[in-house]
Amino acid sequence: MRAMVYRGAHKIRVEEKDIPAIEHPNEAIVRVDLAAICRPGKVLRSFRDA
Repeated sequence: MRAMVYRGAHKIRVEEKDIPAIEHPNEAIVRVDLAAICRPGKVLRSFRDA
């Protein structure tokens, strides 16, 4: 499967990852079809300054 991976400031990549598996009874697998950054002043700071 493809996954968006944060590797540090200005380093966000799409990478191939193994399909996740539930290993403990309190875990869940969540599929995200759409996401957005909605407060650039707050959220993008971690992208720029990390």
